[in-house]
Amino acid sequence: MAKFQSRITVRRYLQRENFAYVPLVLTIKRIYNKFLETCSVKHHDNPGRPAVATTEKINEITEILATTPINSVRLVSQQVNLSKSVVHRTMRNILKYKPYKMHSTQQLYDEDQDLRVEMCEILTPVLEHNDNDGLIFFSDEASFHVLRLCAISSKQIIGPFFFNNETVTQDLTSLDFYLWGYLETNVYKTPVQALDDLKTRITKEIEIIKKETLRDVFSEIVKRLNFCIEVKGSTFEQYL
Repeated sequence: MAKFQSRITVRRYLQRENFAYVPLVLTIKRIYNKFLETCSVKHHDNPGRPAVATTEKINEITEILATTPINSVRLVSQQVNLSKSVVHRTMRNILKYKPYKMHSTQQLYDEDQDLRVEMCEILTPVLEHNDNDGLIFFSDEASFHVLRLCAISSKQIIGPFFFNNETVTQDLTSLDFYLWGYLETNVYKTPVQALDDLKTRITKEIEIIKKETLRDVFSEIVKRLNFCIEVKGSTFEQYL
């Protein structure tokens, strides 16, 4: 670094020359100081990674997260040479970062949220009524120039609810949050040979679903309806 006189200049030089790994400014400083003290930049043997994050390490973690906020604890721990648990505690307790997992959700507009709440408020008491046990059937959405959703049984039809764009109830209907995923997982365990084979597999998988499973799925519907009302029609699967 004596040649360049600046840690930032060193880093820019490494970037300009397309080095595979370009260390952070604090890392360059640490390497430089180690060279002045030991005439070497090699790591000394030690029993393992430090169990405590020093002020210098905390600053390194802060700089890494400021540069690339979408980062994993594992990657940060490798960059600062600390254990994952130490880095996780530092990020959570000292730097006040919160862990998250990327999760795709539906695009909801304000009018969608109002409709979702309205539908949930109508369906919840109907589903919770003991006299309706086994009499409520859910169907998927259908399109006739506009998308519509209905719940139908032998006694009544609830709805229809109309939507201008793609369905906004994928997290509320049992077909979407349970059945389609269940079938896809089990039907495609082995390669499907033909269309008739696919139809046969789907039919068989549906036939072996137990009544206890259906009761659990029904309870999950009510739970999701209540969650939807609680969050005012917004997405809620991250809270389940």
